[in-house]
Amino acid sequence: MKDIFRILLISLLSFTIISCSKKDESESSGSSGSNIQLSNIKANLAGKSLFISTGNKSTYSTTNKSSSTNRSQYKSDSQLENTSLFALSTDSQLDYGILSDYKLEIDELIPYSNNEYAIATLSYGTHLDYDNEYNQNIIDLNCGILNIEISKTSVSCLAEGIVIPHLYERVVFSYAGKTNEAVIIGKNDELFFSSIISDTFKQTTDLKCSSGNRCLYKYNPVNKTTVKLNEGNDYSQFILLNNNHVVFKSTPSKVYAALLLIDNNNELTTIASTTISDSDAGCCSIDPYHFISGDHISVLHQGVNNVFAITRYENSKIRKTYIHLGIGNRTYFKSDSGKVYFQNGPEGLYQVLPSIKKVIDTPDYVKSDWITSEYCGGGMSVCGVNYMIIDDVIAYTNLDISSGKRSLNLKATSINDNKTISLVSPDNTCSNNCYTRNNYDYIYSRNADAGNSESEYTRWNVVGKKLYVEVIDLIDDSEKTLVFDFDKIDFTKNNVYEVLDTNGDLDTKEIKDISGLQQTVTANNPTPTATFIHEDNNTISVQAQFNNSMDYADVESKISIIDNATQQSFGFMPVWINKTLHLVADEDNGTVFDNQSNPFLTGHTYKITLLGSAKDSDGNALGIDVVKYITP
Repeated sequence: MKDIFRILLISLLSFTIISCSKKDESESSGSSGSNIQLSNIKANLAGKSLFISTGNKSTYSTTNKSSSTNRSQYKSDSQLENTSLFALSTDSQLDYGILSDYKLEIDELIPYSNNEYAIATLSYGTHLDYDNEYNQNIIDLNCGILNIEISKTSVSCLAEGIVIPHLYERVVFSYAGKTNEAVIIGKNDELFFSSIISDTFKQTTDLKCSSGNRCLYKYNPVNKTTVKLNEGNDYSQFILLNNNHVVFKSTPSKVYAALLLIDNNNELTTIASTTISDSDAGCCSIDPYHFISGDHISVLHQGVNNVFAITRYENSKIRKTYIHLGIGNRTYFKSDSGKVYFQNGPEGLYQVLPSIKKVIDTPDYVKSDWITSEYCGGGMSVCGVNYMIIDDVIAYTNLDISSGKRSLNLKATSINDNKTISLVSPDNTCSNNCYTRNNYDYIYSRNADAGNSESEYTRWNVVGKKLYVEVIDLIDDSEKTLVFDFDKIDFTKNNVYEVLDTNGDLDTKEIKDISGLQQTVTANNPTPTATFIHEDNNTISVQAQFNNSMDYADVESKISIIDNATQQSFGFMPVWINKTLHLVADEDNGTVFDNQSNPFLTGHTYKITLLGSAKDSDGNALGIDVVKYITP
């Protein structure tokens, strides 16, 4: 029953979107009279490093934004009202990111990998009033995604007539505080995105969705063409593999669920499926799949009966490996050092690779009475306890209720040495450093207590090694953005944060998203190296750690595991996370789909060999074989 609230909310939101879309089609078939054109929109992104998308505060909430006497005088109130995207230059000056005399609301600014181009996603439906001027201008543009060359001011439409789900819808359809991505940039800067359900916008015949359906699309930046990949399935969460294969869920059903994959030939394959029991099906729509990708072609997802599953699709064949956890796994995380984690709501955060172990316990104030706790909003899936991993530091939400207020105690734990500090923590009277999370709840009839809500939706963004968290100051009831620089965290101190200063320019705004330029990829070392790592008594896996980005397929073809007792090869499933290759033990080499694990045998000795001819991504070979013996 823990997901009933989510299901009701999603159902209401979906009904609203469908109903209003049909209203648009019948009542707004003509122009709203604004006559907006793409030439009326100018970009101002050159020389900028940070991008802040906003909504007008009066539309959403009544809480005061923190003010400043240094508001830039050259920005008029009317221009501020029309402007949704702001940009911060390298010298910390805030300016407009998108300029127009027409009202447009931007959800996100997403740079391509080369930082020469970016897309801006327009927010259609956020206001839930489809006759609103913001929505009508998007209808008149017949465009939901702007394509921008960062060095220039002109904009173009990425794909005419295609509008993607707005930010708040993607929050509602997400889990554990994450925001589902509506646009993902893949290999060769190909863009993948999903559409909303709407008959209002005009697409060409080959891109049009059937009435009542969503579609999944791919955009090629070289020939500037868009193709429809799939229609009618669930794209609320989709992932992209290293080879640009797309994975998503089947159409929601009360009796069946599946993970689907589309390859580069636009062929559709079911890579995982399950039948839902009659007892569960009689309750509500069940979503048994939460999933992420490895850094090559592995899909990491829920199996059945507390099993963590690894699935690969390669050369038209499916392989699967299972790890029995003995506990439910809801959502997953990857660290820079190559480890994989999962969250179990009542119990906390666990590591699953290289081995299973608890890392962080769920706070006592909710753990003792998870289902009925007042902090859980009726049994939400993660009860307001959210995790994020940045540069091998786990940041996670907690509450300090000692003062009688639900104040934020945002903690950070180092993966390397387990040291823990409070990134922000109030004193015992809540008179200093006293904040609560400013959740997305306000978009759905926010009330006076919404700032204290501990639902699973949270507002934080990562740019490089900085974490931005939206909060409400419980001392003066103002909204603030706290900034945590993970490059500079001192694990001997608490309250290591700054407050984002926008010189008062955003006093009337709600910050929706913060993004930055894509991070520069570190060049490989001239000489690649590899080391095998194995934890004592670990029967699940062994790791190959590299100093360089490697040629994944080449390395996998040159690793072998031999059981010394039989002198036979022992199977494994390769899982890449950053520069770590996990060799997950699987005696049947992923060819048997029985939901059973096949770990290394205790007491057996295994010889693991990586040939010296294995190459990194630049084509440089290791030059010498790497060998390790393990006895789990």
